[in-house]
Amino acid sequence: MSPKTLSTIALPLSLRPPIPPDFVGPAQTRAVMAHSQHPRNHLSRCIPKSQNLLLAAIIAVSVVDSVLLGYDSSLMGSLNVMPTYTNYFSLITATKSLNTAISYVGGSCSAVVAGFVIDWIGRRKSIYLSAGLTLIGAVIQAAAQNIGMFIAGRFIVSSGLGFAQTACPTYVAETAPFKHRPLALGLYYACWGVGTLLASGVCYSTQHYSSTWAWRTPSLVQIVPSILCFIVLIFLPESPRWLIDQDRHDEALEVLAMVNAHGDKNDPVVLVQYREISDTIAFEKSRELSFL
Repeated sequence: MSPKTLSTIALPLSLRPPIPPDFVGPAQTRAVMAHSQHPRNHLSRCIPKSQNLLLAAIIAVSVVDSVLLGYDSSLMGSLNVMPTYTNYFSLITATKSLNTAISYVGGSCSAVVAGFVIDWIGRRKSIYLSAGLTLIGAVIQAAAQNIGMFIAGRFIVSSGLGFAQTACPTYVAETAPFKHRPLALGLYYACWGVGTLLASGVCYSTQHYSSTWAWRTPSLVQIVPSILCFIVLIFLPESPRWLIDQDRHDEALEVLAMVNAHGDKNDPVVLVQYREISDTIAFEKSRELSFL
């Protein structure tokens, strides 16, 4: 019997040689090769390898930020009709108006510099900054012992939201895959209404409290979206457009590959987007120099 014929005969399990514990079969080989073809050299290990999970994280930060904006915009309208709130601070028409208007003052002040800040420290860090300011302001607002402390808390919260309104949509527009970008940005503006409903619901459920927790509780709830932002941002990369603008091209290419092609840096879609962003930024910089 020829060796070829012998190789085609299936041996009983008892006669087969044992498989070494370090044996690597075809499936394991393919997994190792795939990992070696798309290694991570610049991105954090916390960023999901799954393209779908990464997309979900990008959409999540968009939704959470939008809910926070909606919640804060509706909060003061509900607090102003609570007797425990108006009586605690002995509010008159002027001070009640000031408590509400200070939110727009803080947002306007931060909006003046928000564009420069997100170009300086990056989109992702700017969202961190906005979440941190909102968290600090909400705590001060909820713990307010006098009208000045409450106004200071409202000013800090609104300043953080001013950065959020600039950084978050910019980040989503620059990072989300182009075919999912309309959904991600659409949810950013649609979920604003969800935040207003949540604020109304929380205030409605606490309005019957006889203590100051009737207005402190809704104020404190503002920290929840901020904390969620902190958590989601751990799993997100920086905007590829900002990275290219900072001459961090290898990292930007890796982000584009993770978002659009499961980490494949040679994918045509990835290369086209990388070239488009690079050419656009080079053109913008040349225009800036021509104006000097």
